[in-house]
Amino acid sequence: VYSRNPLSANWTSLGRLGTTRDDSSSVGAFPGYFRTDQDQVTWQNDIQTAVGTMVAGLEYLDQSVASGTLFKQTGRTVKSAFAGYRGDYRAHAVQVNARRDDNSQFGGHSTGSLGYSYRFDSGLRARAGAGTAFKAPTFNDLYFPDLAPFFFSNPNLRPERSRSREVGVDYDGAKQHFSATWFQSRISDLITIFTDPGTFVSTTQNLNSMRIEGLELAWRGELWGWQTRAQLTVQDPRDEMTGAPL
Repeated sequence: VYSRNPLSANWTSLGRLGTTRDDSSSVGAFPGYFRTDQDQVTWQNDIQTAVGTMVAGLEYLDQSVASGTLFKQTGRTVKSAFAGYRGDYRAHAVQVNARRDDNSQFGGHSTGSLGYSYRFDSGLRARAGAGTAFKAPTFNDLYFPDLAPFFFSNPNLRPERSRSREVGVDYDGAKQHFSATWFQSRISDLITIFTDPGTFVSTTQNLNSMRIEGLELAWRGELWGWQTRAQLTVQDPRDEMTGAPL
């Protein structure tokens, strides 16, 4: 449910309320149930100024879990504040974003991003961007019921943290659009599932440091009267500690 209200000629306020439930039941060799609830409230303000668009807002997230297995932690909250700016100066465009999350389970974390682009008269646009990210483990990651002797949860998981950057070009023609993007992400404490090759026992764990590097190509246009889209992503994800591919 949301309400969008113009408070003035240049100021628009958006209020949003949402709720999500994930309800799962299992029968057979490993019977049980697992239910997560998430309630979220967002207040966002968009303000048009002479030098661009300002965005600012607050967000509140409440998460809870119930299960046939007793969890060590059954609820948490996230209080967030965010702000951003986008400006267009003839052929130039700039975008800046910042966010602060206060997670009751994993503490406070700040993230942000910066982007820039330049549009040529030929229809070609060059762009570059960089940013940071934070991702807390889900209740599934931390406390999913153990399926002994095949799977065991890991309540000691750490949040993921990452730094990403990309450069790319876009071309807009009369009936054709093409884009190419090179990207690189470095992720600390990536949450993944590890299976012991000897015992075949699986568990969730953090990888200390990993890197994803790749190229993404996309095209859309008209081909023999048909509206057509194509996309190709080539990437190389590796564990930076061992050099092994993921």
